[in-house]
Amino acid sequence: MIFSLLCSSTRCWLNEPRVQPRCIRHAIRRSLNSIGSNGRSVESGKSTRRTPVSTLDPARLKPSDHLDISSLLRYTIRVQSTYDHGTPAYPTLSYYKHKGVPSAFPPRTAGYFYFYRPQNLPCTAGAIRFRIASVYPAKFSRGRDLLRPDGVPWEVSLPMVAKTRPVLRDLLLRDGLVTATELRECQDMFHSHRKMGRVQTLLYRFDQPFSVSFDGSNHIQIVIGAQKYSSRIAVFQEQRSGWSCPYSGKALVRFELSPLPEHANSRRIVLRVIKITDPPKLRIPYYDGYLPRPNEGELVYRPRQGPGSKVGPWSRSLDSQVGEPLRLLLDAKELANAE
Repeated sequence: MIFSLLCSSTRCWLNEPRVQPRCIRHAIRRSLNSIGSNGRSVESGKSTRRTPVSTLDPARLKPSDHLDISSLLRYTIRVQSTYDHGTPAYPTLSYYKHKGVPSAFPPRTAGYFYFYRPQNLPCTAGAIRFRIASVYPAKFSRGRDLLRPDGVPWEVSLPMVAKTRPVLRDLLLRDGLVTATELRECQDMFHSHRKMGRVQTLLYRFDQPFSVSFDGSNHIQIVIGAQKYSSRIAVFQEQRSGWSCPYSGKALVRFELSPLPEHANSRRIVLRVIKITDPPKLRIPYYDGYLPRPNEGELVYRPRQGPGSKVGPWSRSLDSQVGEPLRLLLDAKELANAE
């Protein structure tokens, strides 16, 4: 009854804009447009229900840690803890951005935020992930990790947490999931937020899939123990017109040891397109195809210099100075397989 009166009054006010001040009219519009039938904010994508998280340790999860973040543009994660100095700034987590436009978490995304730490990799490979699972914590292992549209698990890397998410950092430290020394090591990986934002991928394994854009620079950070090597992948740019990018789109790729007969007596690597996540489209009208279009399941091809074949698979020698970090990654993989 009260809601009906409010709606009828609101319609009256909105139909007579000269009667009410502008600030009142705008406030009424925001209140009616922002609250959906499910109690969520349609405009901001935030849930009005903020259940605190007690832990990120899969072994300590409670049914109250189970969260439904379906279709939200962003979620502000609250933590069960006491703070001596005022109210903390709880971190807001988002799902995915495409060309700067954020997309909402997928439907039926209900489960637990938790800390993932891969075996046989340094602490910097850890991350906070979201496990889509039953409300019963005992069935956590039967769930599946939330994936990004490119097929890579959604996660907030531990270096990012250590640098920019103090509430989550303190929770990990409190539950013994990381040590203060490990957090300092993660913080030292990036000396500024600018460098952290520029690096798109932290590569810990030689055959680790990672996402690349066809229309921009792809920066990766190769991590081998405490050593870090920065690299830029420019295989989707051509040299004729100032390193321009003829295609837009995205793909999931990985490095491989070259299977080509021409590389039989040398250690060279190639780059394979595992999955096209955003189909390549021409950015240059009437392009002549000098740089081949990337194809799913195939190696990345580049124009060849000199006489003979016009194109060939991109490759890099592991014995070169540029290829040394990837050689170290490959050696670490072969050593782990031998043990």
